[in-house]
Amino acid sequence: MNAITSEPDSQQGHATSGKAWAVFLGLTSLLTIYRLWAVDHSGMSLFFDESQYWDWSRHMAWGYYSKPPMVAAEIWLSTHLFGSGVLGVKTVAMLIYPLTAVALVGLARTLWPGDTGVRIGWTAGGLFLTMPLVGLLGMVVSTDGPLLLCWTLAAWMLWKAQQQDRPLYWVLCGLAVGLGIMSKYTMAAFAITALVTMWMVPGPRRGLLRTGPWLAALAAALVVSPNIWWNIQNDFPTLQHTADITTKSTRGGGIGPTLVFLIGQVAAVGPVAVFGAWWLRRRGTASVQQHYLLAMSLPLLVIAVLQALRADAHVNWAAPALIGIVLLLATRLAPTSSDTSGHINNMTTGRTWLLAALLSNLALTGLIFHAQELAAGRLPARFDILVRMKGWPQAYAQLAEIRKQAPYANLPVLADSRLILTQTAYHWRQFEVAPMAWNPNGTRQDHYQLTNSMPEQLGLSALYITDRRDAEPVLSRFDSSSLLREVQVATGPDRNITLRLYVVSGFKGYARHAPGSDDQVNEND
Repeated sequence: MNAITSEPDSQQGHATSGKAWAVFLGLTSLLTIYRLWAVDHSGMSLFFDESQYWDWSRHMAWGYYSKPPMVAAEIWLSTHLFGSGVLGVKTVAMLIYPLTAVALVGLARTLWPGDTGVRIGWTAGGLFLTMPLVGLLGMVVSTDGPLLLCWTLAAWMLWKAQQQDRPLYWVLCGLAVGLGIMSKYTMAAFAITALVTMWMVPGPRRGLLRTGPWLAALAAALVVSPNIWWNIQNDFPTLQHTADITTKSTRGGGIGPTLVFLIGQVAAVGPVAVFGAWWLRRRGTASVQQHYLLAMSLPLLVIAVLQALRADAHVNWAAPALIGIVLLLATRLAPTSSDTSGHINNMTTGRTWLLAALLSNLALTGLIFHAQELAAGRLPARFDILVRMKGWPQAYAQLAEIRKQAPYANLPVLADSRLILTQTAYHWRQFEVAPMAWNPNGTRQDHYQLTNSMPEQLGLSALYITDRRDAEPVLSRFDSSSLLREVQVATGPDRNITLRLYVVSGFKGYARHAPGSDDQVNEND
């Protein structure tokens, strides 16, 4: 009798799971298509970090000044598949987020076998895809995309490895961690999660006195070793840069920045999702799965809060912690007939809160992204997140008319800030320029100073591009200079891009400690 009565329930569970998958995949496809369309039709160009990553991808290496090599490899693949236009540069990076959402479903199904895991998984995947942080990061190329994917895959494999203690899962976990570190060094914090998990989660064995964890560590070390060797050969610029931006923030820390950071985490996930999960909270003993999700999130959040107290922290610095948080929210918001602790749940209430969370997240992200359009072009620049990605193609197209002329076609290109160096490299890519960094103090504070500073070559001539009002500190070091063109492009009602193109000749050598020589754009993502 039990077998007979259980069959319809099983069939109903499969049907429900099938509907859940259909909804999830439909949402994923629609969001991805919309975001690709939005990038292509928004008029946005590349942010200066993206331009630099694109420039890196033309010269593949095992490391770069401020980042490990994954982001450059990602763009290399994307441009080879889709071209070097704005959408071509971004496409692979944008597709990583849907892959992460699918990995979240896999992680949830491993944590909660059966229909419950599917429901929690697709709920978490939907929350992840719609959360404002992903909605905005999903439009740009950043190191956070592959980091989030690798964090999710590592968490998936770590749970299976601890529960089954099979060498394959330990190795896969180590590979995911290694690839995550090759994306962003933040991945190293996953080691804390792994150490807690080895004792907290039940399995055939616990702790470090076994082969599996060391196989994972070896696999991660092998993946990361080329980047370590590159750093050794180049005096550890990436490690030094990472240390500098976390300990020498110019904004300062304290209670205020910490509160802003914590509020930013709620905004990053979605305020309605957080409030809805709190509203649907239930009493009872937390499961080992929930403890695991906390172990995925709390260590990195604590580190980021301490950083905010000491020297401020950007909202995305703890982005991987949101993977565990999104799954925790999904255990409350998933429209299941019972929660993970066995308590009866109101399916209609859960579904209502979930729908409200998804729609509010989409509305918030759309409002931010399309703010200038909704304001009919009158939105002040400080409220337009796209403002720094506008105007560059038009400005450089006007300057390119001069670059094409015979007297200037073969001259090297000089610039005095990372912003202009990166935008010149990308927007003059048809000329295959390798812009030189003006570096009078011989510092190594960015990629261009490290790899392509203007040499102390007396008599050198060049095209000099700048956005400075006062270019005299550079012009004075040449025997002659002439302004070829000044262009101004409006990027908002109260903001313009102004570029000046000079031809300079007869380099007299650097004047050490020249005024304004240290005014560089910081690399701090």
